[in-house]
Formats: sequence, structure tokens, C-alpha cells
Amino acid sequence: MGESGKTRLQRICSIAKYIVLAGIVLCLLILLGSVCLLVMASVDSAFVTEGLSREEMYFLLLISILNQIVSSILFYFLYQLSKSIGDGNSPFVSANVWLLKKMAILLLIGWIVGTCAGFALSAVWSIPLTGINGDALLMAGIIYVISLVFEYGVRLQEESDGFV
Repeated sequence: MGESGKTRLQRICSIAKYIVLAGIVLCLLILLGSVCLLVMASVDSAFVTEGLSREEMYFLLLISILNQIVSSILFYFLYQLSKSIGDGNSPFVSANVWLLKKMAILLLIGWIVGTCAGFALSAVWSIPLTGINGDALLMAGIIYVISLVFEYGVRLQEESDGFV
């Protein structure tokens, strides 16, 4: 990669780093709000809305909390990736490959939890499940394939460094 391309990539990653930090803060604020709602629902029985039992409210809040934890961790991994590249390191290092694989695994886990929660909610409320959302599964697959491309780039770079 030419020097101008590398500096452009570093600039993009430096800017992306701050955008990702804003995403982390937003996820943590939503997480804090969900925890506050969970605490208020457990302390004050009048807080539980009509139509929802206390157990249903807890279930929804716990799913929301779990979703925000997964999102925060994903944003943190993305922050580490953009920081690594923005600091001038090559994108093709083993640490970046491992970060991408962890992101794919986390997305897969999030998809499984979301799908199970959807089935549970449809069973509790007797609502027919209209379908399974495959967005997170598709993203997990794409990120995993990107990690394989990065892994190949690591091997090529190691071979290239061996010749120099």
C-alpha cells in the first residue's frame, strides 16, 4: 500500500475511533436506562404497566440489558480494531484477525439469544412468530469471511517480511 493510501486509512480509522466511542457511550446509556427500569420494576409494583406481568417485564428488560451488553462489547472490539489501524499498524496482524473472529462469534451468540427470545415471547403471548431475523447471522458470516481474508493477509505479510 502506498504511503498516501496508508495515511488515508489511518485518518479514516482515527475518525472512526471517535464515532465508535460515541456508539459505546450510547449503548452504555441505554444499558443504564434498562438497569434503572429493572430496579424500578422490582421495587415498585405500580411501575409494571398494564398488560404485562412482572415476569414478562423482567424478561423484556433482561433481554434489553443483554442486547446492550453485546452491542457495547461489539463497539469496543470495533474501537480496538480502528485504534490499531489508526495508530499506523498494518491491518494484517494476528490481533486484528482475532478481534474480527470474536466479533463474528459475538454476533452469532446475539443472534441465537435474540431468536430464542423471539420464540419465548411468541409462546408467552401466543403470537405467531412471523419469521426469524437473519441480519445478525448474515453480519456474523460476513465478518468471519473478512477475518479469513485478514488471516490470509497476515500469512502473506509474514512471507513478504521473510523475503526482505
